Amino acid sequence: MRRRALAIIAEPVAAIIACAVVIVGVNSLPLVPQESVAVKSSASASVLAPASAPELLRASHIPVVRVASGPADREQIRDAVSTFVWALSNGQKEAVWSFASEEEQASFKTVDEAFQAVSGAFPPLAYATRINFERIDVSEEVSTATFYVQDKLGLQWRAAIDLVQDIDGEWKIIACDLQPAPGVSI
Repeated sequence: MRRRALAIIAEPVAAIIACAVVIVGVNSLPLVPQESVAVKSSASASVLAPASAPELLRASHIPVVRVASGPADREQIRDAVSTFVWALSNGQKEAVWSFASEEEQASFKTVDEAFQAVSGAFPPLAYATRINFERIDVSEEVSTATFYVQDKLGLQWRAAIDLVQDIDGEWKIIACDLQPAPGVSI
């Protein structure tokens, strides 16, 4: 009952935030990345982080993805996918775990086991050095982010990740399709 009450309250609040974004301007919001870039972590490994992300994100802390509804959904999905790929490519097991649904989390015994399964199933994402979004399709049920990724070997891949938002407003990844994309320059 409390979650329903919060959901009823959250809709008008999200509308007010969306209006404020329109009035103030999207570029004035510091947590909305314009593009993803490769940065170096303290271990000298290439990592992904949103270009305008706070310095904490670049310092190997687990990033927090903002949640709202409306026009900002595309940016939130971009943030969520960027965070997921960054976490996967930097061994941030808890962050990767946070993008799994409750059912997927229940199917693995440990966070380590889940991380190994995801990184083993999608090595180009686990070794990503660059990411470039092609498009983001938003729908009420399943949203899809399509992007190109370059791995540490310099190979390029086209990925499509399907996401849903759970009752708490958290983005969960429910599917990933990864195909080679030779000749595509990202």
